[in-house]
Amino acid sequence: MKIKFAIPTPDDSGTTLHSSFLYKTTRRHNQVMFRTRLNTFGESIATVSRAGIGNRRRKGLDPLLENIKKKISECFLDSRRGYSENDRDWYSTFGWRYDKEDVLLTLIRDNGTFYLNGVKKNKDDVASALAKIVMFGTTNRSARALNKYITTNVMYPQNIIYALENRVPFYFYERDSDGIPRKVECRINMQQVDAKEVALEISDGIWGSLKVKDANILINSYRNNSARSKKWSNLSPRKLWMAVMNSEPSDSQLSLMIAWLKQNRTGDMVETRAKSLLIDMSRKYDDVFLLNGEKTLSWLKQSVMPGKMYDFSLLVRGKLGDWIVYANDSSSQYQRTSAVFLRGESSRDGPFCIDNLHDNSSIGDQIATRAMILRNDEKAKEMIHTLRRVDKTNYRLSQSILEGLLA
Repeated sequence: MKIKFAIPTPDDSGTTLHSSFLYKTTRRHNQVMFRTRLNTFGESIATVSRAGIGNRRRKGLDPLLENIKKKISECFLDSRRGYSENDRDWYSTFGWRYDKEDVLLTLIRDNGTFYLNGVKKNKDDVASALAKIVMFGTTNRSARALNKYITTNVMYPQNIIYALENRVPFYFYERDSDGIPRKVECRINMQQVDAKEVALEISDGIWGSLKVKDANILINSYRNNSARSKKWSNLSPRKLWMAVMNSEPSDSQLSLMIAWLKQNRTGDMVETRAKSLLIDMSRKYDDVFLLNGEKTLSWLKQSVMPGKMYDFSLLVRGKLGDWIVYANDSSSQYQRTSAVFLRGESSRDGPFCIDNLHDNSSIGDQIATRAMILRNDEKAKEMIHTLRRVDKTNYRLSQSILEGLLA
């Protein structure tokens, strides 16, 4: 049978992405369930709920991916009442075809244990892997690319995949000048050695290796705040060195390691990368300009709390008029930026707040996202209710004022 996942986009547009595949199974309840949901093309539609996307209690998780996982479990993994006697052991396949090339993924449950392409996995990792593969299918058109993506998600635990894409989260405590312990959060580079081993850069150019199993526990301890492992949770830099390098660091090695970790603070790295993104945007698009944050807020007569000043903002020349997007002083992780619509040098609408769906997006990322939305403000006005009162204006920020605000 052909399954089509309908996935809501993570914005206010109300549009839907689609990911289709062929599904075969020995599970009788799946056969019954899907055959009752066929559309006119013979496809069974599995609709991912939009409701959970706004769930802000699970910090750091992708709410859209979590919703896809939930639907995956409901459709392919969870047991069903009335079928339990025939639902302990089963065999399922997922299939795709691109340019006459077939891609096949097998899912087996044997005596309560799950196997994805023959690799033993727990239920949550199976759901995560399938969710990412289904999401990948919304844009992929290559059998080779899908095979590679499936292999990565099958061979490694989801924590390892996360770290390869986002670096390893880590933190330690350091006493300040008053003797008060301060938490230092940072990210550590990780590279794949082979199927059973990864390497971590724990100091400048210093790499140590870990078995995938141990690295998975380490990442889980810091990514998900799991303290189940005494060996891999609440490590000091010295203990991390010893665990990865299998030796005691010298005082100079430890000092350099701590300095290296502090250079890779999570917040600093995220904001540096985000500012680089804004610079690239301003170079790529003729209607986007990188502005000095302090000068812009002064010109707008806006203020922020001490210590929260960012040195960047953006001018966006939309179809309705000019917008300035900047960081505000909100404590919310979802409305950390604002946008104002310029009607004159001293006349403007706003500030407008556009909710962010994630609680772990940087200021720079949020500014960039809103800038892309406002480049087509005519369309955004139809999709985002807070912008519906904005009408077109003939005013454009003058070149002389713009030059005074540029970063």
